[in-house]
Amino acid sequence: MATTTDSVPGTPAATGVEIWQVDDPNIHLTLAPNGLAFLNDLLRDTRESPEALIRKALGLYRLAIDAQHEGKAIGAASRPENLDEQFVL
Repeated sequence: MATTTDSVPGTPAATGVEIWQVDDPNIHLTLAPNGLAFLNDLLRDTRESPEALIRKALGLYRLAIDAQHEGKAIGAASRPENLDEQFVL
């Protein structure tokens, strides 16, 4: 894993925050016991593989970041027709 401090206006690096980049497709993740329990609860509730669950979580995070950049709010709506975009499970 590598970091960069390349500065692009409006990005975290421009404010001095390191930007991480993963170069190896094999990622080792160390979790605290409560994080491991949370992950296992999600795996049980969704019946997803760890890879599928993490891929969907990353997709949802991308949607949230993009919405924030567009000045939109992220949350839950009582009716699907109230959504601008929908994350499909």
